[in-house]
Amino acid sequence: MAKKIKVHGLFATNKPRGMTCTQVLELIDKVARAHAASTRIEMTRRKVVKLGCGGSLDDMATGVVVVGVNDGAKELKRFLKCDKTYEATAMLGFQTDTLDAQGRLTEKKPVPSGLQEKLQAILPKFVGVIKQLPPKYTAPHMDEGTRLRESGRKQTEVARPAEPRFVRIDRLELLDFTTKHNYTLPIRKSADSVVDAISDESRASTSSKSLDQSPYPIFKLRVECGGGAFIRSLIRDISKELDTPASLVDLVRTREAEFVLGENTMRFEDLDEFDNIYKAINEHIRLIRRLDYGDVKI
Repeated sequence: MAKKIKVHGLFATNKPRGMTCTQVLELIDKVARAHAASTRIEMTRRKVVKLGCGGSLDDMATGVVVVGVNDGAKELKRFLKCDKTYEATAMLGFQTDTLDAQGRLTEKKPVPSGLQEKLQAILPKFVGVIKQLPPKYTAPHMDEGTRLRESGRKQTEVARPAEPRFVRIDRLELLDFTTKHNYTLPIRKSADSVVDAISDESRASTSSKSLDQSPYPIFKLRVECGGGAFIRSLIRDISKELDTPASLVDLVRTREAEFVLGENTMRFEDLDEFDNIYKAINEHIRLIRRLDYGDVKI
Protein backbone atom coordinates (compact mmCIF):
# COMPACT_ATOMS: atom_id res chain seq x y z
CA MET A 1 0.00 0.00 0.00
CA ALA A 2 1.44 3.38 -1.02
CA LYS A 3 2.50 5.70 1.78
CA LYS A 4 0.21 8.66 2.16
CA ILE A 5 1.51 12.21 1.75
CA LYS A 6 1.32 14.56 4.73
CA VAL A 7 0.50 18.19 3.93
CA HIS A 8 2.16 20.98 5.95
CA GLY A 9 2.74 24.64 5.19
CA LEU A 10 1.39 28.15 4.82
CA PHE A 11 -0.79 29.95 2.30
CA ALA A 12 -2.96 33.05 2.27
CA THR A 13 -6.43 33.82 1.00
CA ASN A 14 -8.59 36.90 0.49
CA LYS A 15 -11.21 36.79 3.25
CA PRO A 16 -14.60 38.14 2.10
CA ARG A 17 -16.68 40.64 4.03
CA GLY A 18 -19.22 39.18 6.43
CA MET A 19 -17.27 36.00 7.14
CA THR A 20 -15.24 35.35 10.28
CA CYS A 21 -11.78 33.80 10.24
CA THR A 22 -13.27 30.79 12.04
CA GLN A 23 -15.71 30.26 9.18
CA VAL A 24 -12.85 30.46 6.66
CA LEU A 25 -10.97 27.76 8.60
CA GLU A 26 -14.09 25.60 8.80
CA LEU A 27 -14.45 25.75 5.02
CA ILE A 28 -10.79 24.79 4.50
CA ASP A 29 -11.17 21.98 7.05
CA LYS A 30 -14.18 20.59 5.19
CA VAL A 31 -12.43 20.74 1.82
CA ALA A 32 -9.23 19.14 3.17
CA ARG A 33 -11.06 16.28 4.90
CA ALA A 34 -13.14 15.52 1.81
CA HIS A 35 -10.00 15.41 -0.31
CA ALA A 36 -8.12 13.25 2.22
CA ALA A 37 -10.96 10.74 2.26
CA SER A 38 -10.76 10.18 -1.49
CA THR A 39 -7.00 10.40 -2.21
CA ARG A 40 -3.56 9.50 -0.90
CA ILE A 41 -3.31 12.87 0.88
CA GLU A 42 -3.29 12.38 4.66
CA MET A 43 -3.49 15.53 6.80
CA THR A 44 -1.79 14.16 9.95
CA ARG A 45 -1.11 10.82 11.60
CA ARG A 46 -4.31 11.15 13.63
CA LYS A 47 -6.23 12.38 10.62
CA VAL A 48 -7.09 15.63 12.43
CA VAL A 49 -6.67 18.78 10.36
CA LYS A 50 -4.75 21.32 12.41
CA LEU A 51 -5.40 24.84 11.11
CA GLY A 52 -4.79 28.35 12.35
CA CYS A 53 -4.74 31.99 11.23
CA GLY A 54 -1.74 34.26 11.52
CA GLY A 55 -3.71 37.24 12.85
CA SER A 56 -7.47 37.62 12.78
CA LEU A 57 -9.60 40.02 10.77
CA ASP A 58 -12.99 41.28 11.96
CA ASP A 59 -15.89 39.94 9.93
CA MET A 60 -16.51 43.35 8.30
CA ALA A 61 -12.91 43.42 6.97
CA THR A 62 -11.56 41.80 3.82
CA GLY A 63 -8.13 40.91 2.57
CA VAL A 64 -5.08 38.83 3.41
CA VAL A 65 -5.50 36.05 5.98
CA VAL A 66 -2.53 33.70 6.43
CA VAL A 67 -3.47 30.07 7.10
CA GLY A 68 -1.18 27.44 8.61
CA VAL A 69 -1.83 23.76 7.85
CA ASN A 70 -0.57 21.15 10.34
CA ASP A 71 3.14 21.86 11.04
CA GLY A 72 2.72 25.16 9.17
CA ALA A 73 0.63 26.36 12.10
CA LYS A 74 3.81 26.45 14.21
CA GLU A 75 5.04 29.35 12.06
CA LEU A 76 1.99 31.55 12.66
CA LYS A 77 3.37 33.43 15.67
CA ARG A 78 5.57 35.56 13.45
CA PHE A 79 2.52 36.85 11.58
CA LEU A 80 1.10 38.31 14.79
CA LYS A 81 4.12 40.62 14.98
CA CYS A 82 4.92 41.11 11.29
CA ASP A 83 4.49 44.27 9.21
CA LYS A 84 1.07 44.76 7.64
CA THR A 85 -0.58 47.18 5.22
CA TYR A 86 -4.24 48.22 5.29
CA GLU A 87 -6.58 50.44 3.30
CA ALA A 88 -9.06 51.87 5.78
CA THR A 89 -12.18 53.91 5.03
CA ALA A 90 -13.79 55.92 7.84
CA MET A 91 -16.90 58.09 7.91
CA LEU A 92 -16.97 61.33 9.86
CA GLY A 93 -19.90 62.48 11.96
CA PHE A 94 -20.66 59.39 14.04
CA GLN A 95 -19.10 56.89 16.40
CA THR A 96 -20.23 53.51 17.69
CA ASP A 97 -19.37 51.39 20.71
CA THR A 98 -17.31 49.04 18.50
CA LEU A 99 -15.67 51.92 16.58
CA ASP A 100 -16.91 50.50 13.29
CA ALA A 101 -20.02 50.32 11.13
CA GLN A 102 -21.46 47.31 12.96
CA GLY A 103 -21.78 48.79 16.44
CA ARG A 104 -24.46 50.71 18.28
CA LEU A 105 -24.50 54.45 17.60
CA THR A 106 -23.09 56.33 20.60
CA GLU A 107 -22.36 59.77 19.12
CA LYS A 108 -23.54 61.82 16.17
CA LYS A 109 -22.30 65.30 15.35
CA PRO A 110 -22.38 67.71 12.38
CA VAL A 111 -19.17 67.73 10.38
CA PRO A 112 -17.51 71.17 10.10
CA SER A 113 -15.90 72.38 6.89
CA GLY A 114 -12.17 72.39 6.28
CA LEU A 115 -11.52 68.94 7.76
CA GLN A 116 -9.62 67.61 4.76
CA GLU A 117 -6.80 70.10 5.23
CA LYS A 118 -6.81 69.56 8.99
CA LEU A 119 -6.73 65.79 8.55
CA GLN A 120 -3.77 66.00 6.18
CA ALA A 121 -1.94 68.22 8.67
CA ILE A 122 -2.41 65.97 11.72
CA LEU A 123 -1.55 62.60 10.14
CA PRO A 124 2.22 62.93 10.88
CA LYS A 125 1.34 62.95 14.61
CA PHE A 126 0.29 59.32 14.31
CA VAL A 127 3.42 58.07 12.55
CA GLY A 128 6.09 56.39 14.66
CA VAL A 129 5.75 54.57 17.96
CA ILE A 130 2.49 55.74 19.51
CA LYS A 131 0.42 54.78 22.55
CA GLN A 132 -2.88 53.15 21.59
CA LEU A 133 -5.88 51.95 23.58
CA PRO A 134 -7.33 48.80 21.94
CA PRO A 135 -11.06 48.73 21.14
CA LYS A 136 -13.34 47.41 23.85
CA TYR A 137 -14.62 44.73 21.46
CA THR A 138 -12.11 42.56 19.61
CA ALA A 139 -12.25 39.30 17.69
CA PRO A 140 -10.59 36.31 19.37
CA HIS A 141 -7.25 35.14 17.95
CA MET A 142 -7.28 31.97 15.86
CA ASP A 143 -3.53 31.36 15.82
CA GLU A 144 -1.00 28.65 16.70
CA GLY A 145 -2.99 25.88 15.02
CA THR A 146 -6.21 25.98 17.00
CA ARG A 147 -8.24 22.88 16.14
CA LEU A 148 -11.65 23.80 14.86
CA ARG A 149 -13.43 21.31 17.06
CA GLU A 150 -11.85 23.04 20.08
CA SER A 151 -12.55 26.59 18.99
CA GLY A 152 -16.33 26.45 18.86
CA ARG A 153 -18.59 26.95 15.92
CA LYS A 154 -18.84 30.73 16.08
CA GLN A 155 -16.35 33.56 16.29
CA THR A 156 -17.94 36.43 18.17
CA GLU A 157 -16.57 39.75 19.33
CA VAL A 158 -15.48 39.68 22.93
CA ALA A 159 -15.53 42.61 25.36
CA ARG A 160 -12.18 42.76 27.11
CA PRO A 161 -10.69 45.21 29.61
CA ALA A 162 -8.20 47.22 27.57
CA GLU A 163 -4.79 48.49 28.63
CA PRO A 164 -2.92 51.12 26.58
CA ARG A 165 0.06 49.79 24.66
CA PHE A 166 2.69 51.05 22.28
CA VAL A 167 2.32 50.24 18.57
CA ARG A 168 4.30 51.22 15.49
CA ILE A 169 2.83 53.12 12.54
CA ASP A 170 5.34 53.37 9.71
CA ARG A 171 3.35 55.35 7.16
CA LEU A 172 -0.03 57.05 6.77
CA GLU A 173 -1.22 58.21 3.37
CA LEU A 174 -4.50 60.00 2.68
CA LEU A 175 -5.89 58.35 -0.45
CA ASP A 176 -9.29 60.03 -0.63
CA PHE A 177 -11.60 62.52 1.09
CA THR A 178 -15.09 62.97 -0.33
CA THR A 179 -18.73 63.62 0.44
CA LYS A 180 -19.84 61.58 -2.58
CA HIS A 181 -20.49 58.04 -1.40
CA ASN A 182 -23.31 55.67 -0.46
CA TYR A 183 -22.26 54.71 3.06
CA THR A 184 -24.98 55.32 5.66
CA LEU A 185 -25.18 55.71 9.41
CA PRO A 186 -25.74 52.51 11.43
CA ILE A 187 -29.43 51.82 12.07
CA ARG A 188 -30.46 50.15 15.31
CA LYS A 189 -32.75 47.17 14.75
CA SER A 190 -33.12 46.41 18.46
CA ALA A 191 -31.42 47.06 21.75
CA ASP A 192 -28.77 44.49 20.90
CA SER A 193 -28.23 44.73 17.16
CA VAL A 194 -27.78 47.17 14.31
CA VAL A 195 -27.83 47.15 10.56
CA ASP A 196 -24.33 47.47 9.11
CA ALA A 197 -23.58 50.93 7.78
CA ILE A 198 -22.81 49.44 4.40
CA SER A 199 -24.61 46.68 2.57
CA ASP A 200 -23.32 44.70 -0.40
CA GLU A 201 -25.51 46.82 -2.64
CA SER A 202 -24.15 50.11 -1.28
CA ARG A 203 -20.58 48.82 -1.48
CA ALA A 204 -21.07 48.11 -5.15
CA SER A 205 -22.63 51.50 -5.77
CA THR A 206 -19.88 53.29 -3.85
CA SER A 207 -17.51 52.40 -6.66
CA SER A 208 -20.01 53.26 -9.38
CA LYS A 209 -20.87 56.59 -10.96
CA SER A 210 -24.19 57.07 -9.10
CA LEU A 211 -22.86 58.38 -5.79
CA ASP A 212 -24.94 60.43 -3.37
CA GLN A 213 -23.89 63.72 -1.80
CA SER A 214 -23.62 63.05 1.93
CA PRO A 215 -23.32 65.45 4.89
CA TYR A 216 -20.95 62.89 6.41
CA PRO A 217 -17.63 62.80 4.51
CA ILE A 218 -15.51 59.68 4.24
CA PHE A 219 -11.73 59.51 4.14
CA LYS A 220 -9.52 56.64 3.04
CA LEU A 221 -6.06 55.93 4.44
CA ARG A 222 -3.26 53.57 3.52
CA VAL A 223 -1.73 52.39 6.78
CA GLU A 224 1.63 50.62 6.99
CA CYS A 225 2.20 49.36 10.52
CA GLY A 226 3.74 46.77 12.78
CA GLY A 227 1.87 43.92 14.42
CA GLY A 228 -0.63 44.67 17.15
CA ALA A 229 -1.91 47.98 15.80
CA PHE A 230 -5.71 48.40 15.80
CA ILE A 231 -7.03 50.38 12.83
CA ARG A 232 -10.32 51.11 14.62
CA SER A 233 -8.37 52.68 17.48
CA LEU A 234 -6.29 54.70 15.03
CA ILE A 235 -9.46 56.11 13.43
CA ARG A 236 -10.86 56.94 16.90
CA ASP A 237 -7.66 58.77 17.89
CA ILE A 238 -7.56 60.70 14.62
CA SER A 239 -11.19 61.72 15.14
CA LYS A 240 -10.36 63.04 18.62
CA GLU A 241 -7.64 65.22 17.11
CA LEU A 242 -10.19 66.48 14.56
CA ASP A 243 -12.76 67.07 17.34
CA THR A 244 -15.26 65.22 15.12
CA PRO A 245 -16.40 61.63 15.68
CA ALA A 246 -15.54 59.00 13.08
CA SER A 247 -15.87 55.24 12.71
CA LEU A 248 -14.41 52.64 10.41
CA VAL A 249 -16.75 51.58 7.58
CA ASP A 250 -14.45 49.48 5.41
CA LEU A 251 -11.09 47.78 5.90
CA VAL A 252 -8.88 45.80 3.50
CA ARG A 253 -5.64 44.15 4.58
CA THR A 254 -3.48 44.32 1.47
CA ARG A 255 -0.27 42.86 2.89
CA GLU A 256 0.82 40.61 5.74
CA ALA A 257 4.59 39.96 5.78
CA GLU A 258 5.50 38.30 2.44
CA PHE A 259 1.86 37.78 1.41
CA VAL A 260 0.45 40.52 -0.85
CA LEU A 261 -3.17 40.75 -1.95
CA GLY A 262 -3.55 39.98 -5.64
CA GLU A 263 0.01 38.67 -5.98
CA ASN A 264 0.47 35.51 -3.91
CA THR A 265 -2.88 35.12 -2.15
CA MET A 266 -5.62 32.72 -3.20
CA ARG A 267 -8.97 33.97 -4.38
CA PHE A 268 -11.58 32.92 -1.85
CA GLU A 269 -13.66 31.14 -4.50
CA ASP A 270 -10.66 28.88 -5.27
CA LEU A 271 -10.68 27.38 -1.77
CA ASP A 272 -13.31 24.84 -2.77
CA GLU A 273 -10.62 22.76 -4.56
CA PHE A 274 -7.92 21.26 -2.37
CA ASP A 275 -5.54 21.08 -5.33
CA ASN A 276 -5.52 24.90 -5.32
CA ILE A 277 -4.63 24.96 -1.61
CA TYR A 278 -1.87 22.38 -2.13
CA LYS A 279 -0.48 24.43 -5.02
CA ALA A 280 -0.52 27.63 -2.94
CA ILE A 281 1.37 25.91 -0.08
CA ASN A 282 4.07 24.72 -2.48
CA GLU A 283 4.33 28.15 -4.10
CA HIS A 284 4.96 29.69 -0.68
CA ILE A 285 7.68 27.11 0.03
CA ARG A 286 9.39 28.07 -3.23
CA LEU A 287 9.00 31.78 -2.42
CA ILE A 288 10.70 31.39 0.98
CA ARG A 289 13.55 29.45 -0.62
CA ARG A 290 14.12 32.29 -3.12
CA LEU A 291 14.05 35.05 -0.50
CA ASP A 292 17.04 36.15 1.49
CA TYR A 293 15.17 35.56 4.75
CA GLY A 294 17.03 38.36 6.50
CA ASP A 295 15.21 40.80 4.20
CA VAL A 296 11.76 39.51 5.12
CA LYS A 297 10.16 41.89 7.61
CA ILE A 298 8.66 39.97 10.50
